[in-house]
Amino acid sequence: MSTTLQLQLESRDEAEVAEIEAVLSSAGQLAVERWRQARVVDPITIMSVSGGIVALVNGLLSLRDRWVTRKKPPSIIVENETGDQIDLTQMTREELERLITAD
Repeated sequence: MSTTLQLQLESRDEAEVAEIEAVLSSAGQLAVERWRQARVVDPITIMSVSGGIVALVNGLLSLRDRWVTRKKPPSIIVENETGDQIDLTQMTREELERLITAD
């Protein structure tokens, strides 16, 4: 079963977006898609990440561990299909698993 999450990155910096795509792609079994920019005024990049629960948890935790080592990293909000959200840098494994499996 595949689940899709939305990532909202408070940046349009190509290097940051590419790093996120690389980390998640290297986690294996995840499909990462950058959405077309809908509004030019917002400095936000939206991506969708799809995959199995284990792959999503492992990939997002890997991204979190890498992201929190940066000085002043742009925030990344993870949102599920029902609209529940969590800040990537503040989440625990248990919170992420609940977010992914929420109905």
